[in-house]
Amino acid sequence: MVSVGDSDFQGVIDGLRAEFGFDFIALSLIAATEQPVLTWQYASGNLNNRYKRIVLASGRGIAGIIYKTGRALLLADVNREIPADEMREYPIIIAEGLGSLAAVPLWKGDDIRGILLAGFRYVNGVDDMLLQKLIEYLPQKFSAYSVDAVQTGQTGSRIERADDERPVYELMTHRVLEAQEMERRRISRELHDGLAQEILGVQMILRESKYLDSAEEKDWHVTRAIESLNSILDEVRRMAVELRPSSLDNLGLTATLAAHTAWVSNSFGVRVQFESDI
Repeated sequence: MVSVGDSDFQGVIDGLRAEFGFDFIALSLIAATEQPVLTWQYASGNLNNRYKRIVLASGRGIAGIIYKTGRALLLADVNREIPADEMREYPIIIAEGLGSLAAVPLWKGDDIRGILLAGFRYVNGVDDMLLQKLIEYLPQKFSAYSVDAVQTGQTGSRIERADDERPVYELMTHRVLEAQEMERRRISRELHDGLAQEILGVQMILRESKYLDSAEEKDWHVTRAIESLNSILDEVRRMAVELRPSSLDNLGLTATLAAHTAWVSNSFGVRVQFESDI
């Protein structure tokens, strides 16, 4: 177990950057709350102060991934290991123009209470050996936290690498990203093939009513348009519920699942038996 600490954090990371020659170091301290907010409170070698505006949830961004997995992360070539269209999910990399980095969880007992990120603005600046040296050096500078070799995933010459040598980033997030992409495609189809077509239909009804002379015919067209808009409104509400049911926040997971299974049963005539033991 390696000890790491609690005083003069700015001075500590400034010293670490000078000792190892890192281009950039950031430190996130995490409060002991049920749903902590992850921010970078300290930075050394930063290009600007954008890091102060970064707020992450568990599982999002570098800090979020470390907090969720409890393991160190090494990215030798950021552009190779993170697809370009997903780079926006990692604002600290964009803000500081990092090309390679390593991030380590800092523990207090069984809980992660800090995350240390160190990197270079060029690729292949960080490797397993440098990360190991950094971890071994930490006890000289800190005292209240700990870095455990097993907890951080230091089990060999590589950190959390699979036999197929896929990047750490890909191994940890592939399934999540795949599900996100499928959901985006589904929503896109619904918007294009469903709502867009229905709105176009209302537009045609209203445009046609402009050229009608009979008040009765105009009223009939307006009534059709209102009915169509009500249908569209119901569809928008349905999509909103599917994306994020309000009951999930107000009533919790159990009640939300119970309501959903009841909806499935009523909508499709399928008998659903729901049991919960959370």
